[in-house]
Amino acid sequence: MREAFVGFDSAWAGKTPGGMVWASFVDGEAARFALPQSVDFSKAAQIIKKLGHEHDYVLVALDQPTVVPNETGSRPVDRIAGSLISRLKGGVQPANRGKSLLFGPDAPVSRFRDRIDPRGDPVAARRVEEGVHLIEVFPALALPALEPRIHARGDAARYNPAKRKKFRIADWRLVAKAVERHAEGFDLPPLAEWAAEASKWDKPGKADQDKLDAAICLVVALHWRRSSAANVAVIGDEQEGHMVTVVSAETGSVLRRASRKAGAPFEQPSLSAAAPRTHAARTDRAVLTSRTLSTESGTTGSPPIARPARSAVFNAAELRGLLIGTARCGGLLTYGEVVSTLLGESWSAQARTALFKALDCVAAENQRRGEPLLPALVVSEAKRVPGPGFFAKWLPGVKDDPSRREAHEECLAAVRRRWS
Repeated sequence: MREAFVGFDSAWAGKTPGGMVWASFVDGEAARFALPQSVDFSKAAQIIKKLGHEHDYVLVALDQPTVVPNETGSRPVDRIAGSLISRLKGGVQPANRGKSLLFGPDAPVSRFRDRIDPRGDPVAARRVEEGVHLIEVFPALALPALEPRIHARGDAARYNPAKRKKFRIADWRLVAKAVERHAEGFDLPPLAEWAAEASKWDKPGKADQDKLDAAICLVVALHWRRSSAANVAVIGDEQEGHMVTVVSAETGSVLRRASRKAGAPFEQPSLSAAAPRTHAARTDRAVLTSRTLSTESGTTGSPPIARPARSAVFNAAELRGLLIGTARCGGLLTYGEVVSTLLGESWSAQARTALFKALDCVAAENQRRGEPLLPALVVSEAKRVPGPGFFAKWLPGVKDDPSRREAHEECLAAVRRRWS
């Protein structure tokens, strides 16, 4: 299966360029990547149309309201997002059709939608295997979960260089490093390297921030497609307007309460209805797949995608990305949730064997890198600790239940420190 993910931070009125970045995957393995670039709506639509011809599935995460039915005021989803962002001393710009240059039928975003002709259901975009899909995202809403220190300190990241009086270079670096960590989790070295370099810039400009926001949009798109339901949510719907976002236990709680108060949907859908990815050959072996990732400078006229030589039921790099995303959100996963999320299948003896082998691959990689054990995040539903095999293989000195619980808490603390 050929998938492409696009992060697009548009300039709402279309008078200046925005930022775009994209990555493509074949059977779950990263194959091509375009560095963040400045684009206008026309160029963005051109790139997405070409990606649509080259891939089975394209997910576009756009930082701009896409469905605005209200003539005045704010959409319900804007008010719900504001419930969290206001706690961080930030604000949400109201979207309504009274702003015809931004949201009217002839607005740039309306023409953009017409050109790419996307499917609109964000929940379907999480599990289907074909088509061009468009989701609305909001970097400021996702950042408190992507970088938990932002929520913990109670202050939004001030990383927009255009707002000179409020801009903080430390926040620019904090956000860029968060993108770097999540890119590593999704096994996108070129994006991680770009973000690492961006974190060192002393005087970023507004165009740089557009590119960084596009990278955040791409990270949210990957989480929406790949991460556990506990780590993502869609607020609102396709009739009144929606936002897809990454959530932590803390931010999700705030948004859920606000949604209930507003009478609007707050959904954290699983992937169990269908498998979002297919593999060239399914076996019960889990392997770390080797491949070459082609990096591009913003065009789609690049060498054709090459299929990876090997695949497996559980791709260990993909599993690692899921676990890192879970660590950053402060969550845990059950064995069944991992199977449902990555395979779209129910628990079975074959899935059990494959998952344990894949977790061992991840743990072995952790040891080679000198990292804490990510498989500590995967627990039994009943006991909320990993199974006996985890302790026997990776913590052999821990024998009884009380010691196992204590050792597990230490592992979790180390994992969350490393990927916080």
